[in-house]
Amino acid sequence: MNKSDQITMRDHNQRLVLQALFNAKETSRAQIAVDLNLHKSTISSIYRDLDKLEFIEDLGEGVTTETGGRKAKMIRFNRKYGYVMSFDMGRHHLRMALVRLSGEVIFQSSDSVKDMSVLEVLELMNQHVKDNKHKKHGTKEGLMGIAVGIHGVVDNNRVVYSPFFDYSQVDVTQQLEKVSDVKVTLENEANSAAVYIRDYHDYLSTDQYDSLVALNIHYGIGAGIIIQG
Repeated sequence: MNKSDQITMRDHNQRLVLQALFNAKETSRAQIAVDLNLHKSTISSIYRDLDKLEFIEDLGEGVTTETGGRKAKMIRFNRKYGYVMSFDMGRHHLRMALVRLSGEVIFQSSDSVKDMSVLEVLELMNQHVKDNKHKKHGTKEGLMGIAVGIHGVVDNNRVVYSPFFDYSQVDVTQQLEKVSDVKVTLENEANSAAVYIRDYHDYLSTDQYDSLVALNIHYGIGAGIIIQG
């Protein structure tokens, strides 16, 4: 394997380890090695790099197994690494939330946008961004991205159709990225709800949901569908 392939493989393995850390309430290097079928030395090397970047939170020693042996050092993704700002652009409301990468809400607000144009709503969103973009809110890196829930059809990060606002002359992504200097992602609000339930809802350990439907009932009915993960 040449050096370029080695770098590509290491980057791939690092992403897998980050994903394993993010999805686990708590885990250990040994458990990650088992889950990902990677050699322990590979996991240890990646762990050291991620720990230096403060991606990892140390939870202390785990419990001893029935067979005894050394207690594992429990770790998880650093929930306070950064946060995202999320918007819900409804018919009569603009909801905003600051959310840690763990899904924990730091702050939330709701503004009435009744009889406002999409440009006026966008200006309100810009103000929320300006008020928070330089604040870290107890995290290491501060604002890392913006997510916007659209009541309508979204394709390639642009609004194709919405029954509530005319987006034809407005590029929401471009406007918010210009103000915030972070990546902005637009998605249908029901699809966003489905992803949130899949990734953050605290299911009982015995429950497994490979497929789900998230229904949002308001001035219309939206459905976000996830099939087999």
